[in-house]
Amino acid sequence: MSHFLVRTPVTHVPKLETAEPQKWNKDEKNCSSEFPDLSFVAVAAEVQLLGCRSMFPPEEFLQVDATDCGLFCTARGFKVFLTATDAEQSICVCANEMNLSRYITFGQHAANKVTFRFYHMEPKRFPSIQKNDSFIGCLKPTFDVTRLLPAWGNKNLQRSDCLHLCDKIQHPLAVSMNEKASHLTCYCFKALYELPQLATSSVANKTCANGAEVHATPWASTFCNYASLLNTTNPELPQIGLVSVPGSGNTWTRQMVQRLTGVLSGSVYDSAVAYRKGLEGELEPAYSSRTSFVKNHIFKDKDFTRDSFASLMGKFVVLIRNPLHSSIAEFNRRIEKTKRMSGITKEQFLREAKTENKFQRLFVSGKEFYERYFRLLPELNKPILVVSYEDMRDKLMLQLLRIAHFAEMDVKTASDNAVCTIFNLNQMKQASKRVYKADLTGVAASIINKTDATLYITQLNKTLSERKLHFVRAEEYLKSFEVR
Repeated sequence: MSHFLVRTPVTHVPKLETAEPQKWNKDEKNCSSEFPDLSFVAVAAEVQLLGCRSMFPPEEFLQVDATDCGLFCTARGFKVFLTATDAEQSICVCANEMNLSRYITFGQHAANKVTFRFYHMEPKRFPSIQKNDSFIGCLKPTFDVTRLLPAWGNKNLQRSDCLHLCDKIQHPLAVSMNEKASHLTCYCFKALYELPQLATSSVANKTCANGAEVHATPWASTFCNYASLLNTTNPELPQIGLVSVPGSGNTWTRQMVQRLTGVLSGSVYDSAVAYRKGLEGELEPAYSSRTSFVKNHIFKDKDFTRDSFASLMGKFVVLIRNPLHSSIAEFNRRIEKTKRMSGITKEQFLREAKTENKFQRLFVSGKEFYERYFRLLPELNKPILVVSYEDMRDKLMLQLLRIAHFAEMDVKTASDNAVCTIFNLNQMKQASKRVYKADLTGVAASIINKTDATLYITQLNKTLSERKLHFVRAEEYLKSFEVR
């Protein structure tokens, strides 16, 4: 199986353009004099330039810049990413091995070779906090303590006092150290995104051998709670449309994006339900230019005409999700709305789903949505970022950084807000999550025509990969249709 992001295994012996692979050139001077800014990637992973090699581009790649390439590849579990820029496009390839001649066929059709930079990544682990518990971990012995802000120190000082002192001056992290017997010293730290360098992961008994504990102040999880409207004269963010098939996790995504950006997320729907879930931009006119990440499912071709939603947005984020799960979520929403009930049983679901073949028709309609999105959106010649719900669920920090980079945010602000957003994750899930009385995946999968499901997912992946926008987690999606 190819370690590159490709749809099918490589079944023949791969070849490079020469019989012998070129030797690594680890002298950075022989790479291009212009190096990409990988600040966003460095927040989430240790990045090392391995070297450069001139070669033909592969058959399949993503057409994204170096930052999105590194974040995307790290999120998918790859250790290496290759990035290059030719006269027409950016080229991104994910890999796990360095001996490329073993398993990839490079495109001999390419007119010219391009110089690839090879980077190795090691993801950082962000210590987490539990609900109603401020303890994060122990101060790393390797951390330069001179970077900490001294707050106070005496023999009567308690760790709770240290938390209060740091919170009062709006520092998200408090470090309390027993530097002398019965003498506690308090330090505060500002850069929340530097947690991997500052603290170890939480320890079971919450006892640090060096007596230096790191705690999150209340400020750490509240400073990103507030979002406001854009300044139309000097907007902090571009106008971004948030497009998705119904049921793809749009509400949850908008809640996180609000915390990430500090800007209210808009919508074309004026939903009172969304407003009650904290999306206050829901009732703001969609085209006022005072909100960003404006929700729309774009049902008709007319939405892509002049003075329409598509023409008024400057960029687009397309949120995708396993079609089976998005169909279940949307079908439940419709039943709950019409039947005025909260959560349904498997029996109720089957009865409603089989009536006039409602669930199968809803499922197939999602394929039509995606076909419309990726047929018409690229014609606008505007930037498009594709994000999957599953990637956000599994690697939230990396996806938030991808979105922040796409939204042209400052890296420090975005990084701090991303960590703050993760601290609030449980609260946001609770606010947006629908209540299910049973796992409906199995009964829903039993209704869907498997040929339709395979065609849907295969075609979606083909469309996205041909447009070099994204690679769908196709095997995972298809496996969910196995009736249990």
